[in-house]
Amino acid sequence: MIKLKTNQDINQRVYFFDAMRAILILFIVITHIFQSFNPNASWLIYNRNDITISPFVIDFLMLFTLQSFFIMSGYLAAMSIKKVGVQHFFDSRIKRVVIPILFTALTFNSVQAYLLSQSKLIEITLYSYVIKGQWISHLWFLIDLAIFFLFSYFAVIFTSSIIKKANDLFNIIFEKFGLYTLLSLLAFVILILTIIFSILSPYIYNQIIDIKSIFFYFPFFIFGTLLFNNQNIFKSFIDMPIIKTLFLTMFSISFSLYFKDATNDIEKIAYYFFDAISNIFSSALCFTFFNKFFNKKSKLFLFLADASFSIYLFHHLFVIAIGLLLINLNIGGYLGFFILFGIIMLITLSIHHFLISKITLLAFLYNGKELKKEK
Repeated sequence: MIKLKTNQDINQRVYFFDAMRAILILFIVITHIFQSFNPNASWLIYNRNDITISPFVIDFLMLFTLQSFFIMSGYLAAMSIKKVGVQHFFDSRIKRVVIPILFTALTFNSVQAYLLSQSKLIEITLYSYVIKGQWISHLWFLIDLAIFFLFSYFAVIFTSSIIKKANDLFNIIFEKFGLYTLLSLLAFVILILTIIFSILSPYIYNQIIDIKSIFFYFPFFIFGTLLFNNQNIFKSFIDMPIIKTLFLTMFSISFSLYFKDATNDIEKIAYYFFDAISNIFSSALCFTFFNKFFNKKSKLFLFLADASFSIYLFHHLFVIAIGLLLINLNIGGYLGFFILFGIIMLITLSIHHFLISKITLLAFLYNGKELKKEK
């Protein structure tokens, strides 16, 4: 059994991860709610009593929320491999992800599809739902994670020497050129993968598996694994100068916006690069912020972090269902937003606390967990 070398204490809990996971999952809920009030009407449902700032809030949260999740997932994946071994890691992670995907698709997402079909907002047939992947909806994130876990499993088994060399190279670049150079290289990798995808996209079947998201988020996941295996870099990453990093983030965002509507290839490449670097720097700010202000044990964040998986799985249906109800009642704007957010959090937290965390079968089907027996 192959285990990666690292100077990380595998029994040491990264407390700010709990707070970050809890808050970021709330940001995902908020993003989907704002999508329903987006004046661009580009989502599954649209409330005509929209919120003008919706596109700006969505773009802001999309800069770092999922990226930070994938970095954190990569870090925790490497930690798990170090702690329990690659085979146990793979077995537990696949069970933790694949089983909830299947049962959420069969239950919650099927109800969601029925509501959308009955509302005449989306045409859904059995063929389009099953074969074309309409059952996936928001579960694409977990499908990506399952693919990344599968890659990690085979990478550790068959390419452990390459992984070691990659970690050594990671350290050498950091020691000679610094963290910002590493982050720029990460942006360059994302740029290359984006270009490759744009070339191959006409020939890629992009239904059930979102290839574009895999190409974009995979470097963030790998970066997270490298951070765990290089703790000196991780400590530098979570303690970056806030003002300097904020300036670089704003600078890169400005250039990405400037090149966003590019028509020639050179300007498109510039857009891809500055978009990638803005995502990376904003994710670094996220880690730095939570490390600075939330790196302590908290029962509240521990509870919310534990419930975050359930919130993610279940919230989407209720955004649709309650959102449609508010549309019929002609309730929208900020009042509609706060009503929707409050009810969704109450329902999802209640489901997790009273059902998922108490009933063994539901815990297994929707969280991939086996409940600990009380002594």
